[in-house]
Amino acid sequence: MNNYTGKAIIIPLLASLFLFSYTPLCSAEILEYITPSKNSSPVDLVFDRKGILWFTEINTNKIGRLDPVEVQPGSTKGIREFSLPLPDSEPQYIAVDHQDRIWFSERKGNRIGLLNPENGEIKEFAVPTLNSEPHHIAIDQDGIVWFTEFFGNKIGRLDPSSGELKEFQVKTPGGSPHDLAIDKKGRIWFSMGGVFFAGRFEGKIGRLDPSTGEMVEYEIPPKDSVPHGIAIDDDGNVWFTQMFSNKVAKLIPQDGEPKIIEYLLPEKRVRPHDLVLDKSGSVWFTELHGNSIGRLEISKAQAGKSAGFQEFPIPTKDSHPHGIAVDKDGGIWFTEMGGFFQGRFRDRIGKVVP
Repeated sequence: MNNYTGKAIIIPLLASLFLFSYTPLCSAEILEYITPSKNSSPVDLVFDRKGILWFTEINTNKIGRLDPVEVQPGSTKGIREFSLPLPDSEPQYIAVDHQDRIWFSERKGNRIGLLNPENGEIKEFAVPTLNSEPHHIAIDQDGIVWFTEFFGNKIGRLDPSSGELKEFQVKTPGGSPHDLAIDKKGRIWFSMGGVFFAGRFEGKIGRLDPSTGEMVEYEIPPKDSVPHGIAIDDDGNVWFTQMFSNKVAKLIPQDGEPKIIEYLLPEKRVRPHDLVLDKSGSVWFTELHGNSIGRLEISKAQAGKSAGFQEFPIPTKDSHPHGIAVDKDGGIWFTEMGGFFQGRFRDRIGKVVP
């Protein structure tokens, strides 16, 4: 396996706030739907091909199913839940394969789970590395399941047809890979922010080529920027949040070192978390501490400035929005996790209606 670390080319930020131009808090209707289980702390969510929304409930050990046609704001109507077979598994991140089967990571259970939506049956696959804390999960074009191991410091590969599970060690000790996305060439891009909540930082974006095993890592200064959520656009550009630097950034792959363009959020310390790209040319993201949903209109964005940003406040206080997804009509959905790790829970799924 050939591993090396590169330094990305960064377009510097303009430091003077009076140069920034942005659209402030915006008026948009936020609809909220309540999970049947109280204090469920939903984390991540994804749509299947039929338009059904699936989500994880880390605190109540369940997978949720929401039918957008049946739900009503402020109620539990149209939402079903599936309990995991083993207690305290803490399902965290979720994905849907080409057969509309539901895959999810179990933070405390150290397993990858598979839910058959037709009969509710759940199958689980143990991660070889103990206490690896599997995080984000994605499915490639061949149906292979890829996931990050936050404490295992690895990228995992699960073949559903055989059950074989293989792991790729990342080069940086303590890199703690969190999110991942797969480009059109089948390469795995992932974010590494270190164990940031313990003050141990690693600001990097990594890339794994499954065909060769080659691992590349690019530095994202400063070291405590904490690259977090990640997504890839149709041109192959890698978008990611920098949770502690308060930015949304774009990595442009090219020969040699990639170019990185950064966009500074207008409000301080809102902690941009997960993000998603819509078809109209916007980047949407959750603001973990800002209690808002953010939007960056790419056509209006300017490097080093806050032009093109909008923020949509969430009605529920301290909702701590986490996962985010876009439906086939361009609707933006998100989870309200609450301060789960501090024992403060929420139990809602939200939707932005501009």
